[in-house]
Amino acid sequence: MHVAFAQDIAALARWSRASGIEFVAAQPFRWDEAEPDAYARAPNLLVEDTAAPAAATAGATLRAFRLPLAIAALALGVHVVALLAQWTWLSIEHWRSSRALVDLAAQAGVPGATTPAQAAAGIARRHAGLLHGASRDAPADALPLLARAAPLLATLAPGTLKSAAYSGGAWTLDFAGTRADTLTGITRGLADAGVDALVAPVASGARMRLTLDPAAR
Repeated sequence: MHVAFAQDIAALARWSRASGIEFVAAQPFRWDEAEPDAYARAPNLLVEDTAAPAAATAGATLRAFRLPLAIAALALGVHVVALLAQWTWLSIEHWRSSRALVDLAAQAGVPGATTPAQAAAGIARRHAGLLHGASRDAPADALPLLARAAPLLATLAPGTLKSAAYSGGAWTLDFAGTRADTLTGITRGLADAGVDALVAPVASGARMRLTLDPAAR
């Protein structure tokens, strides 16, 4: 370590022994006698070192958010596990319901009911057959189905309905001068009444197909 100010040899020796660093005398520095290049080589002690404060701030910010981030990650993990558990439970319940429906169709003597859809359709046909055998209307017959839809169809302007035909458990209605999107409110009301309504645009206006909701059979 060079000491650029006046100091005796004994003091330099004491400093060396106390610090373990050798202190030696150097030519005293006089700023008013220094060459211009000496100023260029000298460090500027007035400039702040922004790197260290920025790193310290980033580290402090990370430490401050460490606990909230850990809690958020834990909550997300619990949410995912709960969703998987619920999905698994619903899948099992769906399988049990489907299996029970197929077994019920087999017990009722419905042939070829190997899937839930086939079982539901077969049971509905068997139910309708029993009602017809007793001289009663089935829910999907023409008049009972039309009776469900009539209150809502009556809200349309007179002359809107041009034709109606029933076949295969479904009503097909043709509307003149009516756009398909204007029937959206009607279809919502029909769904509440237990009627599935499918609307499509045609050249003359719109066509609606009405069938009984499977849940209402």
